[in-house]
Amino acid sequence: MKPLAGILEIREINRWVRHFIRSPLQQNAPHASDAELVEIPGNRAFWLAVTIDTVSEEITKGIYRDPFTMGWVTGSL
Repeated sequence: MKPLAGILEIREINRWVRHFIRSPLQQNAPHASDAELVEIPGNRAFWLAVTIDTVSEEITKGIYRDPFTMGWVTGSL
């Protein structure tokens, strides 16, 4: 198993994260989950889930070959 620092996606996220001040409303540490959960101020019943994810490795390695499937996977929730 690769250490986290050896994974391209982790390195890219680390490059982005270092430019932003962490909000006290954030619930997860970097790389703790696939989405960051942010409490909506004034209403503890609602949370915002934010994620950035790619399928570039899956496409490069040939897991997804069909352009329709590539688009569907990147656009689906």
